[in-house]
Amino acid sequence: MVCYDHTQALALHQLVRYRDDLRAPDDYSVVCFNDIYPVQLPTPALTAVAVPFAEMGQRAGEALVAMMQGGPRGGTVCLEPGLTVRESTAPPRA
Repeated sequence: MVCYDHTQALALHQLVRYRDDLRAPDDYSVVCFNDIYPVQLPTPALTAVAVPFAEMGQRAGEALVAMMQGGPRGGTVCLEPGLTVRESTAPPRA
């Protein structure tokens, strides 16, 4: 299961956890976006895509300063996300 964000993943993980016949990562894996508190708290802890928020803010500030100094408006910036693998995922079964 891949969830849009950490709040959906936590809710789904909590809901499925109460089923006696399903366990992560033995029966399913959960991955979410936003590697922020509290994704590391549930058991098992959630694997998450880490969005580079600090770098996003820095780049946005630099673009704003450049625009205020007469530089170009707009443009595209691609930032590399990370992946924090925790206990909620397992390799696919053969």
